[in-house]
Amino acid sequence: MRTLLFLGLCCAAAALSFFAEASYAQPRKRKAIEPMEQSPATVKSTKPIDVNRLAKQKQQELLKNPDQILNLAIAQYQGENYAVAESLLVLYGSLLQNEPLMRREQAQLMQIKTQVKLGRVSAAKAALAKARLEFSSETIRREADFDAAALEYQEGQFFSAAKIFMTVVGASWSPTDNDGLARRAAMHLYTLANAFLQRSELIELLVAAENPHLSILLLDAFLRRELASEHPAVDSLALVVQALETKHAAALAPAYRTTLASIQQCLLLARSGAARFKVGVLLPFTIDIFDGSDLPSLGEKMMQGIIQAVTAYHQLAVGRRMDVLIRSCATDDSLTLHTMLTDLIEHDSVNMILGPVYSRQAIHVSRICAEKGVPMLTPTATDEEITRDIPTSFQLNPTYAVRGKAIAEFLLQSLGAKTFGVLAQDSTYGKLMAEGFRDAVLAAGGEIKFYGILPTKLRGIAEALAPLKLKADPKKGFPETAIDAVYIPMSNFEAIAIAVEQLKFYNIKTRIIGSGDWHDPLLLSQYRAIGDSVIYAIDSNILPDAPETKRVTDAFKAQWGISPSLQFWFGYDAMDFIIATTLEKGITARADIARAIRSAPPYRAHRSEIFFGGGNVNLRMNVMKFQKGTITQLQ
Repeated sequence: MRTLLFLGLCCAAAALSFFAEASYAQPRKRKAIEPMEQSPATVKSTKPIDVNRLAKQKQQELLKNPDQILNLAIAQYQGENYAVAESLLVLYGSLLQNEPLMRREQAQLMQIKTQVKLGRVSAAKAALAKARLEFSSETIRREADFDAAALEYQEGQFFSAAKIFMTVVGASWSPTDNDGLARRAAMHLYTLANAFLQRSELIELLVAAENPHLSILLLDAFLRRELASEHPAVDSLALVVQALETKHAAALAPAYRTTLASIQQCLLLARSGAARFKVGVLLPFTIDIFDGSDLPSLGEKMMQGIIQAVTAYHQLAVGRRMDVLIRSCATDDSLTLHTMLTDLIEHDSVNMILGPVYSRQAIHVSRICAEKGVPMLTPTATDEEITRDIPTSFQLNPTYAVRGKAIAEFLLQSLGAKTFGVLAQDSTYGKLMAEGFRDAVLAAGGEIKFYGILPTKLRGIAEALAPLKLKADPKKGFPETAIDAVYIPMSNFEAIAIAVEQLKFYNIKTRIIGSGDWHDPLLLSQYRAIGDSVIYAIDSNILPDAPETKRVTDAFKAQWGISPSLQFWFGYDAMDFIIATTLEKGITARADIARAIRSAPPYRAHRSEIFFGGGNVNLRMNVMKFQKGTITQLQ
């Protein structure tokens, strides 16, 4: 399966070759030929070329080649056309007698994966159990083991999944290895250890672990959970740490020696009775069968960012301790969420909640936390209902209305704009951004010249421009109308193109303002054909060469062998902000935490600045300008 990308490319090349040949078979235009007397042979052989018949013949020839069939099946699987992939794999099975053994085993595993995707999990599990014993290729067997672990996780068998993932990682894996399968298995094992496994299960894994780096990851998760308890057995834990250090220190990569040092620092803080700050973290975790990628799931990425921020804080040898209790939050059921939060708040006595990630869950959690007087901060959810009339809940990711407000305030304050137009589409979040933009302009004394909420299937903007009372001269066309800026929070380029071109048609001279969806290479490339420049606001703009960002990135790469994703930074920035705003100031009381977040001065994080300005929603966005193919940050 790790050859999926390569095989997919082979398949694409074969398909391109096929269509190229089919196109060459069509009649080409040529210079006129003088009429001449045709011979009987010429008349007899003249027939129109049937392109469809040639294409069908080519396809039939292709499907007689087992290797090509398997490549096509893999390509269909990657394109999520699982039923087609299965039919091709069945066809391959009827022609595979002379195929290499590894290819046959690969096809067998692919067919099992396809069964899983088509919902036939029981049959897939039975076939996988048999195949794992029979596969001769170690590479394919390891991937089959990975898939078996993923299926165990999906059925709630977390300990069984963890044990299988540990065998996939093996005894010799290190972060410098270019082994995406092992890396992803290690990440999944780390997730299970932090959020799913019981204490006794973690101890059993620690005893069984032969890989030095896995031992440290398991120890890190075990200590995090043990030290969060009311009366941790610090002396016993110190003996465990000392034993593992003696056993593995010489074989550890530098990043894992740093993790071990952080663990020891936490033990010192626990022994000294340092002040504790507990955060309950709610994240969505998913573990699926291997797809060729070594990237973790959304919840895992954010968890890694949160943990790394805590580790960096503890390395400062400060007199306070941050305890993190991580829980899986993958349901919208209010009763389940209530039970989970009650346990964290009443049993574990957390100071605050970080999460959830999605708005539907965050709305429920916000209301429950408000009932119990516990502050909550969601790092990503954007629905305004999360914080509406709830003073203890906060949104780090600006709502859509705030996004519109942020770009309006930039135009008013930084560019001195006074007159504005708005073109948005109904039934989209662009409508919410338009409302926030309009309200901010009017509150500041600006003037909205026109405000159009247009149909989703946009055909024109004439109705929106009606307040301008434009009249065209029969000879000269529309007179010039100057407006400082027109805000177009649309995401579909076709609609954007219609709006921009018709503004030109009506001779409206203005500055075009887009939304965060415009921060897309393809869209901006298309926009260059119709506009000179555009200003827009985005919630995240990572500057990889910034010293602190580079330090955090290097630390992550040293631990995992890959660069952190954007979701990592959502987790890192959220925890870093909590630490700077509360823990470093000695603020632990729940009511004081909410006040501290609300009144905190602007805080420069990695994604953007964070500033609540006395409210419950982060007000800061990164303002960008695209001009002549170059993107620059204005604010």
